[in-house]
Amino acid sequence: MRTVVGGITRHPDTLTEDETTQLKAVFDARPELDQTHELVRDFAQMPVRRTGADQPDWIRAARAARQPGISGFAHGLNTDLEAVIAGLTVHWSSGGTEGAVNRMKKTKRQLYGRSGFQLLRKMISLRCPSETAPQDLCRGCRWLHPGDSNWLRFGDDSWRSGAERWFRRAV
Repeated sequence: MRTVVGGITRHPDTLTEDETTQLKAVFDARPELDQTHELVRDFAQMPVRRTGADQPDWIRAARAARQPGISGFAHGLNTDLEAVIAGLTVHWSSGGTEGAVNRMKKTKRQLYGRSGFQLLRKMISLRCPSETAPQDLCRGCRWLHPGDSNWLRFGDDSWRSGAERWFRRAV
């Protein structure tokens, strides 16, 4: 079962000849899985080709297939069709903003119960903005990098005074 699901959801170019042969045998035995495979492949191509305008046609085809998982998914897409079409059509995304927010939340969780708001504010403002893109890391800057000797060590209580001295010096 796992092999069949993997074969249906993976890009056809990444399948080996044996996997392709096995999938064809499964599709011959169960035609509804072949139809599912076509629907999944068509849906996967929409964000790649930015063809969100084809979404209503895909929803109609998915509902006509009358397969519980696919038709339920199509119904969910239909509830906010304009947003789905925009998401599959426009080239920009809020991924960078979401990443920054998640990074701040992680820092907040790390400092929970350990220090006050001032230290949290300094930690967030001193984080290197390109931490997720190592090729863009700034060398010799004032940003706080996890590998630095001044990075907070949470294993003992000695981190507080050293980190606070470092933050006063850095800011």
